[in-house]
Amino acid sequence: MLLSFILISGCIDKETDLPESNQFQQDHSVLIVSPQNGAIVEDSFFLQYNIGTDVDTVQLWIDDVESMELDVTSTEQLLSLDEGSHTLELVGLNLQGEWLSNHSITLTVPTEHWVTITSPSNNSV
Repeated sequence: MLLSFILISGCIDKETDLPESNQFQQDHSVLIVSPQNGAIVEDSFFLQYNIGTDVDTVQLWIDDVESMELDVTSTEQLLSLDEGSHTLELVGLNLQGEWLSNHSITLTVPTEHWVTITSPSNNSV
């Protein structure tokens, strides 16, 4: 995102690069890059992720159940899910097995026939 503003007192134009909200920024962080939160995916898809250099172990939790440990040297994992709505969560741990960070998304694997409500969004009034 590029933000442009004028400083009135000195009438100076300044352009500042601001980090995107999903940009990976910290060495102790884990981040699901793809699919995006709320995505509709096929029953098999690649989960793409970033892992900070301080993270020693990454657990993948699917629907509140620890499902697997991800390879910290990789950036993607092939997943297969049943039809329905699912929550995926990455949990990053340090060498001592202590929690460093987490990131979660919700996605849907559609049935053969499905309907998606696109508006209003969740929790809207």
